[in-house]
Amino acid sequence: MYHEAIEAQGFQGRIAGLRSIKRWKSFSPAWYRHDLEMHTLELRYLLEAVAPHIRQTLPGFNFERAGIIALVHDDPEIVSKNGDVELNVKLNMSPQELVQLEQEESEAIKTLLARWPQTVQGYNYQSLLEEAKKKATIETQVLSYLDKCSALCESLHELYAGNNQFHHNWRAERKRPPYAGTNVAELVEKYTLISPFFAKKHPFLPPFSKPDVESLLKTQKPHTSQSLTQPTGLPQYDFWKATILKHAPEDGARWLTEQREV
Repeated sequence: MYHEAIEAQGFQGRIAGLRSIKRWKSFSPAWYRHDLEMHTLELRYLLEAVAPHIRQTLPGFNFERAGIIALVHDDPEIVSKNGDVELNVKLNMSPQELVQLEQEESEAIKTLLARWPQTVQGYNYQSLLEEAKKKATIETQVLSYLDKCSALCESLHELYAGNNQFHHNWRAERKRPPYAGTNVAELVEKYTLISPFFAKKHPFLPPFSKPDVESLLKTQKPHTSQSLTQPTGLPQYDFWKATILKHAPEDGARWLTEQREV
């Protein structure tokens, strides 16, 4: 079940809402800028791609519930005044700003509950959104890791096309450029419910290798269908590309090669 199936259950206008929210809004240009529809679909694809690893390490994982959460977890951003807030922005917020952001997300959930049906594929919509927000289950901790790693790969995708906005022009007050992977690696210590998931090797799990960014920016060119399949030596990024192309051959190729900003 993907977004069209949810829309058909009475969630009119939801897909248009997801498409209207753009990611990486503080970086311009982002040549391959994703919207929330693209991002949530990619998260669902990643969940399906790592499913064998999850089955080996996390018995009892509810794939059906997790698959729906992957699609709806960013729904509050459709109606929130802040839209998509980047992790690096959150890391530099004051405690008061973080509390305010959480309150706005709670209000956004109330708005969605008044707008759309109470259930999605038999699951309580509010329960799904609250679970995604709290990240206190094995399903949401896995999804949160995949979510953050997908964002890392989005930033790497810009670098591997030669877009220096994700290196030279990232805001110094953020302390870490988005491609560093530091924040993603820290989730291994934070998400203790899924320690077995991290303990067994997989190409989409740490450790992360940092690219030679200065060399990349001198030699890389915009992506083509041919370049997408070339290995980069960064297993997480290569796995991300391959997963998107496998699950959505036409749309995925377009998302990863169509330069939407200059």
